[in-house]
Amino acid sequence: MEESSTVYCFANWKEREDGRGKEPDLPDFVEDYVCIWSNWDCPWAIFEVEVDEPEPELTLVSEDLETLLDSAQSYPPALALAVYELEQETPANRSGFDVHFCAVLRKYLENQSRAPYMLIESKEDEQGYLRRGEFVWAIRYFPETNEISWVSEDFQIYTNSAKDFNVNDEQIKRLTYDKSEN
Repeated sequence: MEESSTVYCFANWKEREDGRGKEPDLPDFVEDYVCIWSNWDCPWAIFEVEVDEPEPELTLVSEDLETLLDSAQSYPPALALAVYELEQETPANRSGFDVHFCAVLRKYLENQSRAPYMLIESKEDEQGYLRRGEFVWAIRYFPETNEISWVSEDFQIYTNSAKDFNVNDEQIKRLTYDKSEN
């Protein structure tokens, strides 16, 4: 049995056959994928796909971006925050965006040692994205609403009540920061 590998590629969006939205225009041999970055104003996105071996039909990201995306798997806040920052932009072309994505992702990876982010334990179940006892990366506390923003396993940023997590005053203080600091 061949072992599959993870690759990151660009793919265009196409209309679904049932007419209900869009889906990635990936080759038939791709069974599993995760959308890493998208912007609905852009006709393409970046996907993480599992393949037996890289196929010529896939337009792979640069080796530099692949290395940084692999690194970010170990530090989800970096990828989630980079994607959040980049979602506000509509790139002109793939190669320029690849270079820009590298720079933004590298910034968050390099700032890791100074970042206030931490793993915290969930006290609640929210079907589909949060399990009681699961540890998630917390990235910010909002004192005005008593909420915590956190990163899911698919690198999305969500915000829940602080009561949904086992957090102490020291953790809350660390997560309360001026956005310009990071």
